[in-house]
Order: sequence, then structure tokens, then C-alpha cells
Amino acid sequence: MAAHLPLRLPAVVYDDGLDLFLTQLALFSNPEDSAPRFFDFQEVRFYEPGALTALLAVLHALESRGVAVTPLNHQIAPAFTYLRRMDFFHHCGIDPMDTSPRRDATNRFVPLAAIDARSVGNVDRLAEQIAACIFPELADKDDPELTGPFDHVAYAVTELSNNVLQHARAPGFLMAQAYPRSDQVCVAIADYGIGIRGSFEENKPDFWAPEMSELDAVRLALKPRVSSKLHVASGWGQAVNAGVGLSILQELATVADGCFNLASGSGFHKSNHRDCHEFPSETLLPARFPGTVCAIQVSRAKLYNHFQLLHAAKQNLHLLGDSSAFEDLFEP
Repeated sequence: MAAHLPLRLPAVVYDDGLDLFLTQLALFSNPEDSAPRFFDFQEVRFYEPGALTALLAVLHALESRGVAVTPLNHQIAPAFTYLRRMDFFHHCGIDPMDTSPRRDATNRFVPLAAIDARSVGNVDRLAEQIAACIFPELADKDDPELTGPFDHVAYAVTELSNNVLQHARAPGFLMAQAYPRSDQVCVAIADYGIGIRGSFEENKPDFWAPEMSELDAVRLALKPRVSSKLHVASGWGQAVNAGVGLSILQELATVADGCFNLASGSGFHKSNHRDCHEFPSETLLPARFPGTVCAIQVSRAKLYNHFQLLHAAKQNLHLLGDSSAFEDLFEP
């Protein structure tokens, strides 16, 4: 079978435009054939965490279908050094044939991390390590008025990683980074698993309905106390998943003047609170992304005390003493 024409990857992808990039990736990877795929890196200069994890997830999704994936011009790409130190090539199984020493993986960036079966039982430790890599100056402090950025990253990494391990049925890739000039803190994860709707269908919680679209599933996943496993009890009689992780992460982005992106299959949701005139938006992507992506960006200046922010987020979501679990789940 003839190979597809190479996909020329864009030079720069910010997570504000993540839906456009996901559409490009989905259109290129969606045809259910085994023809080889070629990804041309020649113009790639910089990708934010959501875009980079999504690209990695698509490459692995294709390979999991038995499709040969070949990078082109990656060694001459402007972002070659950046991608190399982020361990992008390592996770692709590509040897960039560059033995130059790497900068120590501390201070503002963390190489991409795989979230898979080896991560089970190690998520909390991984979260602490990632937060310490980005904010080493906060790692040994114990004043919550100072450690807000550290605590936020650790919390986000824990929630996002556990979502992949509990629901995706496939590995994911996580990335975190801080940008001092723009004062932004970013955490993103992407997997190539069964998607949010697929998890609902597999576990069949009370709110599951066969007519549910992937956009419906994304909307539901962002409602408090909605989880595909909320009805499954642990050994202590509690639900194995409280169904509040994504809703709290989105609300934390709200109170920290941030941006929250969630895409699964063809469903896409974006909340941007950096610009007061931009309201949350939802849409159906024109092609299906093979998995789930969540990308969060918040202002470091707003992360003054994570525990106070977390309390405010729960209060805004009526999670403090509120026992109504599934009210108005299917409201438009």
C-alpha cells in the first residue's frame, strides 16, 4: 500500500490553538490503513506541553496499529536540541545520533514522562519529583504561602496521571514546564487509549447512554462527581474514583487566571480565563483524536496558596458538604 504524503508539522504550536493542531494530527492518523506515515520536523521550533504530548501520543497510536512511523528532517529542525532534552526522541524510539551532554533536568522544565503500568504506586513520588524539577527553590520549603506553584504542579500531575492509569487502557505521556517571562506554569498529559466515552461505555455507570457523543462525554467528565468508576466500590466501600479530578483542575485554572483544554476523540472543551472576554467553548473536532489530551496553563502569580485555592475551587463546585451527585448531568 502506498504511503501517505508526509505531514509537515507546523513551526510553533501554543496550547491556545490546540484544537487546530489536534485536528491536523487526527486527519493524518485517522484513515484505518497500514500505510506508513512520515512526519516532517523541518520547521518545528517550539511546542507547548499539550501539543508535544499530543504529537507523541499520535505517533504511538499509529505504531500500536502496526503502522510504520518515520520522522523526517528532525536532526535539522530548529527545535532539535529542545526536543532532545525533553526526551521526545527517546520516547519515540529514535536515536538522534547526538552524544553531546544534556543540561541538567532542573529549573523550569521536565523531560517527558511515560505514564504506564510502571507508574502504578509511584504517582505521588513522580509528582513530587516533577514539581521539584520545575521549582527546586521551593522543594524544601514548608510554608504553604510560598509553595503554591510547587503544590499546584504536584497536585495536577497526580490527578492527570491517575486518570490515565484508571481509565485510558493505554500509556500516556506527561510534560510540565514553567515560563518565567510569561509567568505561566503548564502541565499536560496525552494518551492513546479508549477515550472518555470509551471508558464510560466500558464501565457503564448510571449515566451511561449509547447515544452519548464524545462531546457529551467530555462535558460530563468536567462535571463534579462524574466518573466511569463512581459506581465501583473499593475494599473500604468507597468509590474507586470520586469523579472530581478534572472538574477541580478546571476550576483551579479558573481561579488562577488560566487556560484549560480537554480533548477526547472528537470532543473538545476549552476554558480560557486569561482574557476576560473569552468564555468556555466546546466543539466537535472534524476528525477523531486517538485518545485523550488535557493541557492546563495557569499564572504563577495566582498560585499563592494551593490549599486555599483548592478550597475555593471545591466551594465553587459545591463539593463541600454537597451530596447531590448527578443533578442536571445532560443539561446543554
